Amino acid sequence: MNIRTSLYIMAASLIFSLQALASEGAIRSHPNQEFTAAEWQKTPYSGNNPYDHNGSEMELEQHGNLIQIAYTKPKLSLLKAGVKPGAVVFIGRRNGSSVRGTAFVFKANCSPAPYVVAGEFDRQLNLSLTGFAPSRHMGCSIDGEASRPSHLVFLEAFGDE
Repeated sequence: MNIRTSLYIMAASLIFSLQALASEGAIRSHPNQEFTAAEWQKTPYSGNNPYDHNGSEMELEQHGNLIQIAYTKPKLSLLKAGVKPGAVVFIGRRNGSSVRGTAFVFKANCSPAPYVVAGEFDRQLNLSLTGFAPSRHMGCSIDGEASRPSHLVFLEAFGDE
């Protein structure tokens, strides 16, 4: 693990089910909200790129420095767990090769759980992100965070070999 990744991990903090808190009025907005829908729509479209993530087909959509990654064809085990095409797995901002944002972990019959991640694109445009995912032992409630960081790797589908 390189020093930059270690620093990102140390800087990352867990976001507990902010969607549920926001809907209950406990908070007004995500304190680390990556961008608003209006900002996304106003920022010039930069393109879509196909990616692979653990056997699922993904699409990275970029508007300026704003990034969203969504499933286009989830693998069978995720489909069985209720993950549908179009489900967003990451939203964030890009600054050069560095990326920081919010990833989502999925569990059958539960809302996606957000958590902070950071990482970078390599020379082949593969994206590696690291953060501490929330943990759920029983049901959908979040009861803490993983003791080890989660590593998300998105492989650019048409990258250099």
